[in-house]
Amino acid sequence: MNVTISAELNNMTDSELISVVRCNKSGKSGRDAVSVLISRYLKLVLKRANFFSDNYYDVEDLTQEGILALYKAIESFDPSKGAKFSSFADACVSNRIKTVAAAFAKNKEHRCDISSDDSDIAVSDASPEKICLERENSRSINREIVSLLAPTEIKVFELYLDGMSYKEIASKLEISEKSVDNAVFRIRKKLKAFLIR
Repeated sequence: MNVTISAELNNMTDSELISVVRCNKSGKSGRDAVSVLISRYLKLVLKRANFFSDNYYDVEDLTQEGILALYKAIESFDPSKGAKFSSFADACVSNRIKTVAAAFAKNKEHRCDISSDDSDIAVSDASPEKICLERENSRSINREIVSLLAPTEIKVFELYLDGMSYKEIASKLEISEKSVDNAVFRIRKKLKAFLIR
């Protein structure tokens, strides 16, 4: 990537990058804009993949699925609908990773049978009524997840989703890193059970 173009693109907002992608989809600047967006949200993909997996191979697979979902989010995002790309990308990535993680948990032997369809990608042109229903559904799921977790696990979970490291969480909650690690392990186990029920 040309250094000047890279600096220009890196300084653009998500919506501006989406516009570059739309205007130059097959051109170099369009491809570069996609690269910038993917690198900008790679940490989110890795965080979601790590959270829903408990071994190296699953993390690798889930990361790949998350990157594909992110790419589809870039292609399907519509800034005119008023949503932020960061929220849309998070929904798309999280939905895809949760779907694949649940499939892994249900049937570890048949990973290749998981089709990469778009049914778990958020739709940016949903009606206000549909958005309200989805938000209520999301709140309901969040309440259910919170009911599964112990008070310390809830705090660890929230800080983990905010991108804090085990060390930062331990410091903030005044507990050991080992306690954080154990809490994350228990949370993953509970969430996997919740996803496959």
